[in-house]
Formats: sequence, structure tokens, C-alpha cells
Amino acid sequence: MTKKQLHINSFVKENIWNYKKMSKRSGLESFLFAFLVTTFAVLFKFYVLPATSDKLPYLLFFAVVMISACFGGYRCALYASVCTFLAALVLLFTPPYVSQVFIKPSLIQSGIFFIESLLITGLVYHIQLMQKRMYKSEIKFRGIVEKAGEGFFMLDREGKIIYSTHSVQPILGYAEDDFNEKELSDFLHPEDLEGFRLALMKLILHKGTIKKWLCRIRTRGQEWIWTELTVSNLLEDTAIRALVVHFNNVTDRVVKAKQQEDFVHMATHELKSPVTVLKGFLQLLVSRIEKEGASKDYLAMLSKMNLQLDKLLNLIGDMLDSTRIKAGELNHHFSIFNINLCVKECVDATKASFPQHRITCNLAEPNPLLKGDKDRIEQVINNFITNAIKYSPGKLDIKISTIREDGFVKVLVKDEGIGIPKAKLKQVFDRFYRVDTLPKDTFQGLGLGLFIASEIIKVHQGYIGVNSEEGRGSEFWFKLPLDT
Repeated sequence: MTKKQLHINSFVKENIWNYKKMSKRSGLESFLFAFLVTTFAVLFKFYVLPATSDKLPYLLFFAVVMISACFGGYRCALYASVCTFLAALVLLFTPPYVSQVFIKPSLIQSGIFFIESLLITGLVYHIQLMQKRMYKSEIKFRGIVEKAGEGFFMLDREGKIIYSTHSVQPILGYAEDDFNEKELSDFLHPEDLEGFRLALMKLILHKGTIKKWLCRIRTRGQEWIWTELTVSNLLEDTAIRALVVHFNNVTDRVVKAKQQEDFVHMATHELKSPVTVLKGFLQLLVSRIEKEGASKDYLAMLSKMNLQLDKLLNLIGDMLDSTRIKAGELNHHFSIFNINLCVKECVDATKASFPQHRITCNLAEPNPLLKGDKDRIEQVINNFITNAIKYSPGKLDIKISTIREDGFVKVLVKDEGIGIPKAKLKQVFDRFYRVDTLPKDTFQGLGLGLFIASEIIKVHQGYIGVNSEEGRGSEFWFKLPLDT
């Protein structure tokens, strides 16, 4: 619905058919109005219209009934029907009508007119009844919307604000008039503007869809607050014809999340240094004990300590990478490399740590070349392989393959482990997500590895996914564009 249409509807509701004003008219006001309009119609007939006409002004009387209905509803229409019927009877016995018409047919016509007027009155009554119900629903809806903590906008196809609720003012400080001829994008932060416009354009092309955005909006006091926008495309809905936007202030939530990210980043960064030093001293200690010929028990204990330190370093590394991703600071160094060679290096390193596992490779020929960060891609492959080992207790076979596919190379890691329920597949790449159907305290981890892998593949303009069935193993894969 355009702004012009809204103004027309508003004009009609305020000046032509105003239900609230109708319901407040007293019986006396309605009767006086009907009587005066009927009198005016009779005088108009005598002094303006041709006096030689031999027909009573029924059309004019119908207009009186309709005008009265608009003034006072069905009650006023009923009074007007009676007044016009009596006026018609009086006119029948008034010159020149009394000498020009037959009384009996005219009485029949007047009776028919009266019946039709009553039918119009009944129609007006039912319209008012429906309007009363709609008005109550509207009052309830407005109360919910206006008193909610969320702001509410309606936008046209170009993104202009055509309606805003009073609930916007406590959040942003603007009055309704401040949005006249303005686009919502006029109030957005410059850094969020391009992404919002692009997302809005995509949304307009897909009717009935809903999109959420986190962005900053300027308040009347020239401050920036974080808001979460939810936009529904109802342009094709004949009753609305607008983009419906509701939003709330999430500045506190965003600031707290940023503080948490900063704390985790600082804490993990500070932890990494002493743990790395401990690992270095442990390696020196192992080397010295081996030279002195210490017992195997001591070496076994030191080896377990070293293994736990490696796990701790991996956890710290994952947490650092996670915070860097959220801050947009995860560095990548792109170069051209052989993906098959990358897979072989990862497999060789895994076999050294897990010699009991049987890892078979089926690699595409000729060797596919990619442009990307080799170390980061190795990080993704290692994550897939270690997950395959971790979540396949008692199963020692792992299959790795690379496939050329329409200008891409696809890397797949398949295990015979516990698998993932289908309902959980879409969530496995979410940050901190761990499948809740896993046995408690059996599989340790923070749920960051697959999230980091997913973000790395996104930076490389690739795709990542998983095929799995609970109890039948999993096949994780990613697909990257070949270097041409």
C-alpha cells in the first residue's frame, strides 16, 4: 500500500465514514440531521430543479438516506427513511404533483421506495456491526503493537517509510513526521548500508520470505544503537502491499557479546604462552631422561603429559581462531598448491599419531591445483580426519577422496562411526554446537572445529557439508574452485 493510498484511506475514515464519530451521535442529533437534510432536499426540488417534473425526487431522497447513514449510521438512515417517505406523501398532495399524477400508483411507488430505504438501513446496520468487530480487533492489535518493546515500520518497494508506530519513538527518539519521504537506509550506519540494500533487494525478489539483519541505526540524539531487524515481504498481499519491518534495541546484548569475545581472546592468548613454554620444557625433559636411560614408566607418563598439552594447545588454538573469525581477524595467506599433496601430508601426520587406523586415499588425477591458504585447508582436512577417528570408536577404516566436479575439487572424508541424526545435520557447523544425542562425557570438545572449518571454506569461496545417518557413519566434504 502506497503513502497516497494510506492518505486516501485516512481521509475517508476521518471525513466520510467515521465509525467512532457515528457511534457517538445521540438519537436527537441523528433525528435532527435527517430532518434537516430531508427539508433541504424538498426545498432544493422546489426552487432549483424544474417544477414541471411530474415525478417525485426519489433519487434525491435516496441520496438523503445515504448521507444520513454516513453521518449517524443505521439509526440516522432509519430516521431519514421515515422523513423522506413522509415528505414523499406530502408532495403527492401538493401542486403541481396532485394535478399531474395518479395517487394510487404514486402511493405504491412511495411504499416501494420506503421498503428499499429500509433495506439500505439494514445493510448499513450490518456494515456497522462488522465494522464494530473490526474496530475492536484493530484496537486490540494497535494496543499490542504500540505497547510492545519493538519498533514497527512499513516500507514501500523502494524502501521508503510509509508508516511507523508510536513504539518507535522510545527506541529512536523520532516522531512520525520525521520519517516523511525518508528511506530506512537514511538512518543506517554507513558500514551496514550496502549489505542492507543488497539483502533488501534479494528479499523483494522472493515474496513471503522473512529476513533478519543485525545493524546500527542512528537515533535522534545522533547516537548509534545496535538493532535486530526482521523484515517480511508482504508486497503481494493485497491488504498490506508493503515490506513490514519490526526491530528492537539489542545494543546491550551486542556489547556484552563483544566483551565476552574480547575476554576469551585475551584469556586464550595469555594461556597459550605459558602452555607453549611448558611443552618446550617437557620435550627437553623427555630428551634428557632418554639420554640418562630412565625407565619406560617415566617416559610413558611424560608422553601422556605431552599428549594432554597438545590437546590443551589445540583447544586454545580453536578458541583463538573462533574469536578472530568473529572479529574478522583470521589471517589467510593465499598461494597455489596441490590439494592431493595437501591430503597426503595430513594423512601421513595422522598415521604417525594413530598407527592402528587404516586410512585409504582415492585421489583425483591429474593433481588438482587450488589458490588458497594451504595451512588453513590442512586445518580443515585434519579436523575432518580427527573427527572421523574420534567419533568412530572401534572402527579403524577411514576413506579420503578427491573428485573433480564442474570447475571445483571436492574433498571427502568418510568414516564408519556413530553418525549424526538427520535433524541435527544443519547445525553441526554452528559455533559451540555439539550433537546432544551423543553419550555424555564420552566425546570431549568445545564444538568449534567444524565452525572454524566452515568459516575457512567460506573465505575460499567454497562449499562445505556432511552426509550422515545415525549409526552408519558420516561423510564430511568441502568443495573449492580449481585454479584456472
